[in-house]
Amino acid sequence: MINAAGVGGTVAVQARQTVDESYWLLELAASQPFILGVVGWVDLRSPRVDEDLEKLSRHPRFRGVRHIVQDEPDDHFLLREDVQRGIGRLAKFG
Repeated sequence: MINAAGVGGTVAVQARQTVDESYWLLELAASQPFILGVVGWVDLRSPRVDEDLEKLSRHPRFRGVRHIVQDEPDDHFLLREDVQRGIGRLAKFG
């Protein structure tokens, strides 16, 4: 059906800020060849961010993370030291 519409593939992007949803999207991508990539979520503030990113990045369709910053009550969320540390860990996992 998507081929008939001229769509070559899609990217699934997280809607809820849970690691469980990231894994669910990756499972969905594994069963649906038209899902070419997944942008999931990890808690960038977590001391376990490396562990979460390492597990997610094992999946060949994992492409990145998204955080819904506008939902954070802290207007300076992205400047927090723990968030900056988590953002700094992203490059290690491609």
